[in-house]
Amino acid sequence: MTRTSTAISAAEAARLTGVDKSTITRAVKDGRFSAQKDINGRLIIEPAELFRVFPPLPLSELSSEPDEMQAFNGIDADGDGDSISGSDALADAHQRWRFEAVRRELEEMRRERDKEVEERSRERRSAEDTISDLRRRLDSSEEERRKKDTQVTHLLTDQREKAVAEAEKAVTAVAEAEKAVAAAAEMEKAIEEMENEKQSRKRGWSLFGRKRRSA
Repeated sequence: MTRTSTAISAAEAARLTGVDKSTITRAVKDGRFSAQKDINGRLIIEPAELFRVFPPLPLSELSSEPDEMQAFNGIDADGDGDSISGSDALADAHQRWRFEAVRRELEEMRRERDKEVEERSRERRSAEDTISDLRRRLDSSEEERRKKDTQVTHLLTDQREKAVAEAEKAVTAVAEAEKAVAAAAEMEKAIEEMENEKQSRKRGWSLFGRKRRSA
């Protein structure tokens, strides 16, 4: 397989990430990141794939390239003699890794933002549903209160009307009784007058009889 301009060896990958070469090869074998082999059977690794699993060391902590790494990174695998700058490849690899790191961070921030927006929307919908339910309950309670007030008003009105009717009946009964008492008194007075008149007549006849006998 033809090497790309940014591909590096397993040894260079180990140097750039600060891990053992065996860790790099084992990670490739386990499928943690992809790698290819050149025509000589050596691993060739794209830094973007490598740094996805093993972050690179800061440039200040990197040691100089050994001779075999310079040979691997400085000559194309096809043997055409085109030289490749190891420092340029390293700088490009770091730049790619930083770009990918920033992109992943932005994507993570976007996901967190979308998640927060969705959570806020869900909370707002829940709050709106709660408010709507409370408003319905309040309206229902108010309607029930108005119905009860109407029932109480009707009940009080009926009771008041009944009480007034009963009072009017009582007043009428009292008036009738007073009329009856007055009528009885008038009758008693008339009887008394008749009795007095009768007694007066008796006395008159008695006096008239005595006068006749004297004459």
